[in-house]
Amino acid sequence: MSKSNLSLDFSEPIAIFSDSRISKEELSAFLRSIGAVSGESSSFLGRLSEQDKHIWISISNEELEYLEVSTREAVAQHLKDEPKTCIVLELSSATGTEQLMIKFATAFAENWSCVILGFTEGSKIYTVQELRKDLESEI
Repeated sequence: MSKSNLSLDFSEPIAIFSDSRISKEELSAFLRSIGAVSGESSSFLGRLSEQDKHIWISISNEELEYLEVSTREAVAQHLKDEPKTCIVLELSSATGTEQLMIKFATAFAENWSCVILGFTEGSKIYTVQELRKDLESEI
């Protein structure tokens, strides 16, 4: 997948930060409710698929410990609270996987307050609405 004009590089993992403490059990139940399958390996909690588009999903709260102070503060400012959960998404390279990620993030945001951030340097912090708008402007 080529790099988009967005400040997110979809060939790299994407993080969703929430100010809620979300357990693996809660996330697993949510994943089942949106049609994702349980993790096929110990490294992923689940996989959301639509034809040849796939997103592998995991909880990776240890990422919170490694956030730079300025990034953590910016995420907290967007959330209006400290981030307590980090969900990591790895997207397949199939065209349109970004749209599947937006569907996932939209459903996630209906349950928990969240922001989206790429792991690449210079990534912008997005709300789901901002990311959807920026993606639609590229189509």
